[in-house]
Amino acid sequence: MDCGGQSFGGELSDFSVSDASKVSSEQSPWPVSRLSATLKDWIDRLGYLWIEGELASIKIGPTSMFGELRDLQQAVKINAKVLS
Repeated sequence: MDCGGQSFGGELSDFSVSDASKVSSEQSPWPVSRLSATLKDWIDRLGYLWIEGELASIKIGPTSMFGELRDLQQAVKINAKVLS
């Protein structure tokens, strides 16, 4: 996995989502690679999404972006952080 120029051991493909239990527990916790692979698989299956909301704040730095997206009808917000 490439994370900002640093290489960490293993690729997402090293851990198949079907290889382990789909349920984690205190007795059988998932390794970080399992969580990462599961989240990637779920996000990939979403495909393209069109969303409507208010971009309440945004901060763009040389290697990162932070922002807050608010729902227009309910008191719900999502904080986002993107690192390159």
